[in-house]
Amino acid sequence: MKSKGSNYFRSIFAHVMLVILSFMCLFFFYSLFKMAVVNA
Repeated sequence: MKSKGSNYFRSIFAHVMLVILSFMCLFFFYSLFKMAVVNA
């Protein structure tokens, strides 16, 4: 029998990971854009 608490924690953990991943992608594309502008 699974407890409701662990499932709740898992969903929060998944959302946090999603936010971190999206911020990493944003930072990556921002740095690429900056480098392209500087080199142009």
